[in-house]
Amino acid sequence: MTNKELVAAGHAFAKAQDADAPLTEIAKLVSDLATRLDVITVRAGVLAVENLSLKNYIDGECYIESKRTGVYTCAGINKPEAPDTDTILNEVRAEGIDYLASEAGEMTQKFKQGSSDWKRWKSIVFFAVTVAAQLRATKDGDHV
Repeated sequence: MTNKELVAAGHAFAKAQDADAPLTEIAKLVSDLATRLDVITVRAGVLAVENLSLKNYIDGECYIESKRTGVYTCAGINKPEAPDTDTILNEVRAEGIDYLASEAGEMTQKFKQGSSDWKRWKSIVFFAVTVAAQLRATKDGDHV
């Protein structure tokens, strides 16, 4: 479930609750929301630090005179790395591919198991799941 879906589910859940709602269900939802908010807060902090570093680099180095050396430089030379940003972007890409795999999986249900159309859609599911796993397995912001 995406954060957006979780928020929508939380609002719908809150509207549907009455005095007889089981506390364990409410506790599970609140715990899930809190966990996701913690993750988002950490990611936002990491991105803020990296982006400040990148901004400082661009302000001080990109196609302008270097404050350190007095030399004009290109942003592509000796640019700072942003592995946390790349890792987060790879996760976002993987989530999109997971969605594709889910939709392709639903398409397989429309065809007789073993048919050529079924095999085609099953191949797409397998390929998408493999690519999403590769994206998540990359280290230090590498790309697949």
